[in-house]
Amino acid sequence: MRGVTVGDGAVIGANSIITKDVPPYSIVFGVNKFHRWRFDEKIRNRLLEIQWWNYPIENVKRCIDLIAKKPTLEILADLELRLKTSY
Repeated sequence: MRGVTVGDGAVIGANSIITKDVPPYSIVFGVNKFHRWRFDEKIRNRLLEIQWWNYPIENVKRCIDLIAKKPTLEILADLELRLKTSY
């Protein structure tokens, strides 16, 4: 829908009708029904700060093992460091 923003990392259920903005890392379904957050607030904020998806694909490929894990503050610190390191 025009004018609606779906936040980074949001999950929208199949056959949903979304007419309002969807916050980052939220899970919504049905008609604008918020279900829950994917991660706690600290993890959501760190993911939004790091924005790993904006790095060159070569950097992301080097970090796929960390990206695939359940995020913790420690894993995200390692991820950020590895993303910024040139090989």
